[in-house]
Amino acid sequence: MKKLGLMIISALIGGVFFSSCSKDENPSDWFDTDALFESSIAFIARITDNSADWSLCIVDATGNDMQKVVDKTVACRKPVRSHSGSQLLFIAQKFDYYNDDDNTWHASSLYELYIVNIDGTGLVLIDRIDNTEDGSFGNFDWSPDDRQIVYVRSYDNYWDKTCLILYNIADNTSVTLQTEGNICSPKFSPDGKQIAYCTSVENSHHIYKMDADGNNNHLTQLAEMCS
Repeated sequence: MKKLGLMIISALIGGVFFSSCSKDENPSDWFDTDALFESSIAFIARITDNSADWSLCIVDATGNDMQKVVDKTVACRKPVRSHSGSQLLFIAQKFDYYNDDDNTWHASSLYELYIVNIDGTGLVLIDRIDNTEDGSFGNFDWSPDDRQIVYVRSYDNYWDKTCLILYNIADNTSVTLQTEGNICSPKFSPDGKQIAYCTSVENSHHIYKMDADGNNNHLTQLAEMCS
């Protein structure tokens, strides 16, 4: 395990000065810590020479046999494994560079939220944010039966406009559960019947709870901070 830890840290930190990741992020945000005791470990790493792009990878429990899961550049966010261990949630990121009329270069990103089997098959697009929308995806969570996913989507770069979305895997449909406040950290209850989440309004942080269908939304307590 010591060897594995060194390998992951080396893979993640290499070329860190070219990363768009926040310096305040915890290294545990870069790989699937819940999977450390499974047969494989999912994480992101830079594996292409002379490239700052992140890839979604897995290794076995001994830290060997590293494989790239999908042929996509991923955002600097850890993948989230399903409860069955057979699927991963991850965010793909595409960069677009353009030159405006003043001959100034700009960069924008397109984000896509995907499900994929651990072996790289069964890739399913859940949601997409075009590079003209100035948004991104926040935290996400699997329901206990792995039939639904709850996630946060922002509509601007400052996270002032967010919404909480529930996605049903079987029929590939989604419904917006909440649109008020700066939403983060949604989490299903152990029985899958409720969803807790954090929201910030005017620098005041709150924890809310609702039924999984979006009904009975109510404040449970104030919080010092949301993470």
